Amino acid sequence: MMLLGVLLFAVNDILGKWLVGACAVGQLMLVCSIAGLRPWHHRADEGAADR
Repeated sequence: MMLLGVLLFAVNDILGKWLVGACAVGQLMLVCSIAGLRPWHHRADEGAADR
């Protein structure tokens, strides 16, 4: 499990450096923040269906 975590961290670092070279930093931060909010939106929809 730890090796998987280390591998995912390394892949995240590589992708981040590659994307910063291809896009502006502000644009990358916006996309990451929107992607980070997506699971919260999905959970909120599930909770509303249960009521």
